[in-house]
Amino acid sequence: MNKALLDFFDGKDHFMTGHDVRGKPSSTWSKRVRSLPRWISDDKLIQELLLKVFPKLKTDSRQRERAGRWLRVIQLYFRTALPARSVAEELRISEKTVYDTELRINRAVKGLRTTGRQKTTGKPGRPKVIRF
Repeated sequence: MNKALLDFFDGKDHFMTGHDVRGKPSSTWSKRVRSLPRWISDDKLIQELLLKVFPKLKTDSRQRERAGRWLRVIQLYFRTALPARSVAEELRISEKTVYDTELRINRAVKGLRTTGRQKTTGKPGRPKVIRF
């Protein structure tokens, strides 16, 4: 960034971060929009996913807060296909947290633990996967 511009603009302004650059969308964005899975558009499947990952959602405030973040990331990052930086600004979290949350959501959809270590349900050797 040009240091002279930083005297007049904040480093997070759209002008400085390149949000207003016109042209062809980046390849990552277009791949994400083209390959949207079915579960993203189905509210019932999203509800099942959140209740599976956060079973104490109704009683535990911490799980309710995290489920709310997941829901906002699903809405902004997956459904409206906003860039991670815009989602981070909207939710007042870091861009890395958006990417980590996206990774955990994808792992949960595949039936993995959100840490990616092992399957969450099923017998050893025969994991049960919820198909979305």
